[in-house]
Amino acid sequence: MSVLILHRDSRMLGGVEKYYLKIRDKFTEPVEFYTLGRRPGETGIVSQAFRMIEDYGRFILVLLRRRHSLIHINPSIESKSFVREGIFHLLARVLHRKTLVFFRGWHTSFQEKLERHLWVFRFLYGGADAYIVLADDFRKLIRQWGITGPIYREVTIADDEELKGFDMADALSLREETRDYRILFAARVTRDKGIYELIDAVGLLQKTHRGVELIVAGDSEELDAVKAYARDRGVMNSVFAGYVTGEEKHRLFKTSHIFCMPTYYEGFPNVVVEAMAVGLPVVTRSTGGLKDFFVHGAHGFITESKDPQVFAGFLEQLITDGDLYRKISLHNYQYAQENFLASRAAERLQRIYRSVIDGVPLQAGLQS
Repeated sequence: MSVLILHRDSRMLGGVEKYYLKIRDKFTEPVEFYTLGRRPGETGIVSQAFRMIEDYGRFILVLLRRRHSLIHINPSIESKSFVREGIFHLLARVLHRKTLVFFRGWHTSFQEKLERHLWVFRFLYGGADAYIVLADDFRKLIRQWGITGPIYREVTIADDEELKGFDMADALSLREETRDYRILFAARVTRDKGIYELIDAVGLLQKTHRGVELIVAGDSEELDAVKAYARDRGVMNSVFAGYVTGEEKHRLFKTSHIFCMPTYYEGFPNVVVEAMAVGLPVVTRSTGGLKDFFVHGAHGFITESKDPQVFAGFLEQLITDGDLYRKISLHNYQYAQENFLASRAAERLQRIYRSVIDGVPLQAGLQS
């Protein structure tokens, strides 16, 4: 078995790139990686056009020189990625290679446009041997769009290496001994991630509970406006840490008490997985792949609402009920160990690869 995985330059550090950085050394069978798309520092339409042509040409040469058993492509339901990776998929099919399409990001605005021209979707991706999606809703959609092949559902992952040395018992004791409650938001600081609703919720909490602190880890062009909103709402003890990585990111997750993201829509947010992997209770909205596994009251709290009062109520339950907090924290840590580690994801992917190559769909985990 020889698999070729296509993804953007790892230095771009998007969700797909981070996923394969975590998983690439966990495979036990031959897997190669092919870099495509924009490179760091690349500017200008002309240079991008030449690089794109080079990417396609180099891909054809790779397929002609090597007889890969399977080509694994990672498009998103958004304009650039959808067309770009679609052409790679067509080239692989023309050269008679088996293909696996793993739909990653999912933008509802592009989905709505695409549904008016579904022939484009079927033309670019209809011939794949199997598919992977991050949410059951997405599986149902592409079935409606005419896909008849096997569709598997996967999740985002936490890095085994980053979690080495993490002691759940010590972390939980530290959180329980700390008098202040640190509520962590880690994502792009934009309206559609629910940051304004969270600020309002924390503001409501701070009226009745001393020591509630909001930690915002992330950046965007909207950051200054968000900071001003927090000031105008009188939200005290708010820390804007900016974009964090590595040890600083791990420290914030380890020393926070609750992870909260009232996001409007998601595929399967990696930050939720990272939060659960260090035992943080999660408060979020029922969207994307979250609602496929998240149990209200067991992993934290999940809701359809965007009302800050609803979120404030959930956060208050976790702050005031120590037994509930401990139960959810330990459950999330154990659940992440069993389901979200990169090593486990590599095992699942290899089973899917083998099933596609052998032409025998898996029954366990198959969404039909």
